[in-house]
Amino acid sequence: WMRPVDGSGDWRQAGEYTSSRLVQVTSGRSFLWGTNAVSTLYKCPDPCGPGSVWQNGGLTSIKQIEVGDTDAFAVHNDGLQLSTSREDGVGGWSALPLPTGFTSTINQVCVGATALWMLDATGKLWTCSLPCAGGSDFSLVSTAPAGIISIDAGKVPHENN
Repeated sequence: WMRPVDGSGDWRQAGEYTSSRLVQVTSGRSFLWGTNAVSTLYKCPDPCGPGSVWQNGGLTSIKQIEVGDTDAFAVHNDGLQLSTSREDGVGGWSALPLPTGFTSTINQVCVGATALWMLDATGKLWTCSLPCAGGSDFSLVSTAPAGIISIDAGKVPHENN
């Protein structure tokens, strides 16, 4: 469901969707993305209004999808794989290498205006400047508090071009 960001107007269904319900949704610059109850990835062009159809997003076994202005990042159910694509999904998905010395599993990712943030299952926070190539481009945020349970990152508003 969706409504204008200023809180005006009524709630309306976001596109036509006939599969299992989406359990996690995020919005990028030109697409909404979501995962359903059986971990399949879907996308819908924004605005995803009446008459829009959610399309298969090209990945399965996904527990979380996060999208920024230019990149999408998908965390696989096993927490050991991270995939990336363009924000619109064009060109398909590729594996993003995990940080050097990473010994946990991925709990959550979020995308800010300039960085990808990753929280591991031990509560440690990692960051990678965008565009993130993964691997040694990730760094552990040593000043982050211990035992973080959830993360979010603000995005800078952008002009529609």
